[in-house]
Amino acid sequence: MIDIFQMTAAFFFGAVAGGMYFYSLWRSTKSFVLNRSSGVAFLISGIFRLAIFLGVAGYLLSAGIGALTIGVGLFGFFLARIAATRWVRWKTTRCDDVSCVGEGAHENQL
Repeated sequence: MIDIFQMTAAFFFGAVAGGMYFYSLWRSTKSFVLNRSSGVAFLISGIFRLAIFLGVAGYLLSAGIGALTIGVGLFGFFLARIAATRWVRWKTTRCDDVSCVGEGAHENQL
């Protein structure tokens, strides 16, 4: 029988883990521009992201819950990915018109 509480908890923890995973990925990619030792920051972030994913997946597998509950948790992780990509697109500066180009640079394009 399907336990609604267990499914809700799996979805919630999957979404939270996905949010932490993709936020850490976003911060580490921003550090490439800002830090001198961006490779070290990216490595630490990669280890942190791997620990998040494996920790949640390992916990779900070790708890002896069914494949459906694990699928619901991964669905929460997937929805966090969709939310993260939409958020990053919203936060990113768009340069679709000439106003984003530096002073005088658009004159050469004419």
